[in-house]
Amino acid sequence: MKSLAISLEKKRSQIVKESDNELILKFLNGDEDSFFIIVERYKDKITNYIYRIVKDYEVSIDLSQETFLRIYEYLPNYKFDYKFSTLIYKIASNLAIDHLRREGKLLNEEKINFKNIKLNNQLNPEEELLKEELLKKIEKEIMNLPLVYREPFILKEIENLDISQISKILGCKRGTVKSRLFRARAILKEKLSPYMGVKNV
Repeated sequence: MKSLAISLEKKRSQIVKESDNELILKFLNGDEDSFFIIVERYKDKITNYIYRIVKDYEVSIDLSQETFLRIYEYLPNYKFDYKFSTLIYKIASNLAIDHLRREGKLLNEEKINFKNIKLNNQLNPEEELLKEELLKKIEKEIMNLPLVYREPFILKEIENLDISQISKILGCKRGTVKSRLFRARAILKEKLSPYMGVKNV
């Protein structure tokens, strides 16, 4: 029992310490456990990302599992010439879009900087509930963005990917990513302005 606890603790430390590429190399050299460390590192991020695209939690779990299955099959061909996170979000994005297309939910549609969001009044204990409701409102408006704006916004402001990565994931030019982010922020600013003071969005 003690040895199992030590083994689990060692794996947790690996999740933090070893880079994606180090883990992939170990996996390619026959260490299957390294792949499960990768899964542990990304599973929540990928599930949440897919959920914000398809708006169905059960589907997001299934598509997340399919993403890691695709990754497992693809890794022997991985060339290390771009970030692994770019690959995994690209696969997750494709699966999510394919799902929406099959369901007939894919429409032909055209970070808010959260550090700069301030409530109009100073918070006191009674206003903590208002703060919680505000965060729910922000999440709701993000989910209501047209997909063409919602996806790059999530990748940039929630998943913290850079413009180059997003460009590769979505298969569009950097300028297109920037313009879609600008439009997403503008929509959110308009929707949320009655609820808060927004600066430098």
